[in-house]
Amino acid sequence: MKVWTALLGAVLIQGCLLLKIQNNGYEDLVVAIHKDVPENLALLTNIQTIIREASPYLYRATRKRAYFRDVVILIPETWAENNTWGVSQKTFKQADVRIDSPHPLHGDTPYTFQPGQCREPGRYVHYTPNYILDHEVDRVRNWGDPSRVFVHEFAHLRYGVFDEYGSPPEYPHWYIDGDVIRPTGCTSEINGRFLKDFEPCDPRQHTNGCVFMADKDVNSNASIMYMPHLDSIHDFCETNAADPGLRHNNLARNEQNRRCSGQGTWNIIRDHEDFRENNLPVERDDVTPRFQLVYDKKETREGVPTCGRRVVLLLDLSGSMRQNSRYFKLVQFADKFVKDVLPLGSDVGVVTFESTPSILIEMTYLSTDEIKASLTARLPNDEDNYIGGTGIGQGLLKAVELLSSEGNTPEGGRIVLVTDGSENEEPNVATVLPDIVKASVVVHSVALSRAADAILAHLSAATGGLYSYYSEEENSTALDSAAARLRSDVSLCDETETIELFRDGTALSSSMPYYRGSVQIDSTVGNDTFFTFTLPPNTDITVNVSDPAGVTYDRSSAEYSTDNVFNIVRLRFPFAMPGRWIFTVHSRSVSGSDSESVTVVVRSLPMVNRSPYEIETWLNTMTVNVNNSFPVVYTYVHTGYSPIINAFVIVTVDRSPQPSVTLTLQDDGQVVDTRANDGVYSAVFLGFTRSQRYSMQTSVSSIENQTVVMTSGNSGSEAYSIFQNTSRPVRMEPAEAFTRTASPGALDVTGYDHDVDMFAPNDISDLGVVSSDSEAFTVTLNWTAPGDDLDQGTADRYELRVGSSLKTLSENFSTAQLIEEEDLYNSSLTPSPAGSEQRVVINVPRDWPYSAYAFGVIAIDDANLTSRVSNLQSVTFKYIRVQGEPEDTTPPGRITDLKLLNCDPVSETFTLSWTAPGDDEYNGTVSRYEMLVGESIFDMKTNYSNRSLVTRDEIINGSILPLPAGKEQRMAVSFSRNGSREIFVFAVQSYDKVNLPSELSNFVRVNMTEHTCSIALKVVEEEEEEEEEEEEALSWIGLAGGLAAAGVIVLVGIIMFVAIRWKIIRQKHVT
Repeated sequence: MKVWTALLGAVLIQGCLLLKIQNNGYEDLVVAIHKDVPENLALLTNIQTIIREASPYLYRATRKRAYFRDVVILIPETWAENNTWGVSQKTFKQADVRIDSPHPLHGDTPYTFQPGQCREPGRYVHYTPNYILDHEVDRVRNWGDPSRVFVHEFAHLRYGVFDEYGSPPEYPHWYIDGDVIRPTGCTSEINGRFLKDFEPCDPRQHTNGCVFMADKDVNSNASIMYMPHLDSIHDFCETNAADPGLRHNNLARNEQNRRCSGQGTWNIIRDHEDFRENNLPVERDDVTPRFQLVYDKKETREGVPTCGRRVVLLLDLSGSMRQNSRYFKLVQFADKFVKDVLPLGSDVGVVTFESTPSILIEMTYLSTDEIKASLTARLPNDEDNYIGGTGIGQGLLKAVELLSSEGNTPEGGRIVLVTDGSENEEPNVATVLPDIVKASVVVHSVALSRAADAILAHLSAATGGLYSYYSEEENSTALDSAAARLRSDVSLCDETETIELFRDGTALSSSMPYYRGSVQIDSTVGNDTFFTFTLPPNTDITVNVSDPAGVTYDRSSAEYSTDNVFNIVRLRFPFAMPGRWIFTVHSRSVSGSDSESVTVVVRSLPMVNRSPYEIETWLNTMTVNVNNSFPVVYTYVHTGYSPIINAFVIVTVDRSPQPSVTLTLQDDGQVVDTRANDGVYSAVFLGFTRSQRYSMQTSVSSIENQTVVMTSGNSGSEAYSIFQNTSRPVRMEPAEAFTRTASPGALDVTGYDHDVDMFAPNDISDLGVVSSDSEAFTVTLNWTAPGDDLDQGTADRYELRVGSSLKTLSENFSTAQLIEEEDLYNSSLTPSPAGSEQRVVINVPRDWPYSAYAFGVIAIDDANLTSRVSNLQSVTFKYIRVQGEPEDTTPPGRITDLKLLNCDPVSETFTLSWTAPGDDEYNGTVSRYEMLVGESIFDMKTNYSNRSLVTRDEIINGSILPLPAGKEQRMAVSFSRNGSREIFVFAVQSYDKVNLPSELSNFVRVNMTEHTCSIALKVVEEEEEEEEEEEEALSWIGLAGGLAAAGVIVLVGIIMFVAIRWKIIRQKHVT
């Protein structure tokens, strides 16, 4: 069976790009303080203390494999400068750890933004100043030692493991295992109690807020992802560990088991690339980290703050660039990158390469828009300049050389590589890559055709860069997005990061020379808004834009500008009013069968003091072999830290030369979407046509009366709250109408075979118990239907099995009892389409010899590819104990005073009473009663077939509620006399909560005729005495009769003996 796991390929992550490990020590762990956090130097002291104490804890937890060696703390420029602090070009958004205002869903609780799959790293850890300063949060009491919390969150961030505790409603605080309630956790070695508001509570009552509280004196060593606040906890849980205190519990309903298929956290960590081959256990006496405090100060040059990085454009001038006018698209890309993406205050240079490289433009400081224009005017736009081979490796070395000019270091520099072909000159990329990595530069690569070298994705992944692909499809906007997605990386000032509102491409033709479109500009943006139209060379195309008030802007307007060299039209509005803007493009040059490709991009800066609607979109990998993993695309829609939910999110995949396909991303917590309603929308891409490159574009829009901003609420993946009292009210507010666009990048796919079904149904992870009926012996289960290929299509069939326990079923699923169609009641196991609810009602075996029924299900497609076993569920019709509760072995006491209070022959009703016994002997309250009826005491005691159970229909009012021990209990019953029946004998038996029965009560006998009801009753002792006397008399009579018969036989024998003897004597005498 091939199972799907989103394994790490070339992973696109934020923050962790800077973090690395060498000789067991993590270096460049970046902690950044947001600019709006008020200055407080105690923050610097406290965060150092936390990480300093976390380092030896991490060292022990990783079993001597890792510790924190070098930590960088980035101080915002809004704080007063200290001349002892260094400077850095690191940014808040790149940081591994953020210190910022409280999150609307997490408050002051530390959490890791971890939207990915198992083994995929998180994006950042979020702390608040209140937590770091321990200001009015009582952090040790609520979350435990902050250094342990730091290691817990770092495990999320670096290793891609998940919480092992419950996080309702998706992951409850407890689960049922057989007939025992167990707390959701890692090991079963942690004892404790269920409490609500510090008072004992019963989870069997489903009391809201009833949570498990561990005892303080536990001796278990695991797990850090469960309860790191406990003094004995120093390890991660491990699958099949010899030590029970470390042994992972794969049955608990927690996020770690769901996302990592039941594997222990230590198994995931030990297999991480940090430890797979290097950084083996080593003895170290000192694991104290070094701290570097750096100030986010922007140097001012030529009157402009340095809001940009040092960047080198590395452009391919090989002969193949003349095909399909690639050279023109290249310089259009470079022009838009310099003018529209690079902020003022950037250093930029240009290196070109073909067989050999050369520096075309030395490093130039962009202090004005005029300097930008003069620089792009020198770009190689002459087709005749494009000759020779493709020497990418040489070009990279030349770009590093340019970054190192004027006494600078290349560290932190960016190279933007654009190429269309395979390298054919030495040294190649693989040869020079170690030098590029050593220089600490980031290489962003753009593949300008399907023929571009396959090394590009690996090059970008190895250096922490982004990877884009332009397929040359006539309506592709991939080159626009390739430039735009670099904006957040090359910008060092937040105020220079524009937001892309709209991007589209079309092909004008003689039959359709017009393109008319619109874009919604919401009130959170509108500052310095650009409409950019990229046109083909040598064409006559007009453009105009109309604002919501109906004012039209064209080439005669001051807002309008045309670059006649690169054929790019821009309209710039210092302030764009909210509403719907309309644009029109008209070609007067297209003719015949020709077409002219046009792209439109609208971008804007946020309004002052407004938190704009934003999106972040990414792939979990740049390269994927679909034999063992699958690509996942994510989009985070938010304003500040508030998630935006119920938006419409699609990703268009360019599959050229085949038609594009559209994915709809979901935020429903199913399949690859980690959590519902967290603003992160996700989907798996399986629409491959062959092993090749694919390019993706994301579009987000609001849905009228549906899209909302969550301003308060709850979310999973936050630090364990000891008292679990962090529930927040859910508050939402409507979102304005808005649109946003971006690109998650490109994907290189290998291993795909169109003729083979390669993808099994996705795992069922939400198998649930809807209800159970102990009288009908039915159990209703439901789950979300998987597809034929993961979550697409319809599975072929299910295997639903029942076992004696969760553990047994987990270990022996394939041999467990199969639920067949004939075992179902008014339901079917026929699979529904993916995403539908699947519901079945099971007639479970009544003669089941175990305490519970454990259920699990797998899905199978038409190629017999199977999913993994679902999460398991347990149902019992017996009393449910809470873990740690002693087993009940004491039955209820015997009822000795059953009596008849009233008898009515007309209505044929009987009212009886007795003194209620208890759950244990005569203490407590019994769980239920059973009343038995027969025709004689003798038969009631000796012949079970001649006594019957009084049914619910025969009990007046349908049931009887047991009263506490010592109270008078009454029951009224009514049933037919069945014609001539006159004698009714009653007895009662009680049962406790674990179904232990009492002895039968005394008997009550009632004589009933058609008109009278004689209360001829005898308590059991009298009846027993009478029966014993009767039986004794019968026994004596029988004995006497037997003796008499024996005497007769003996007498007859004597007579016969005498007669025979006399005959013999007489004969002798005669003779």
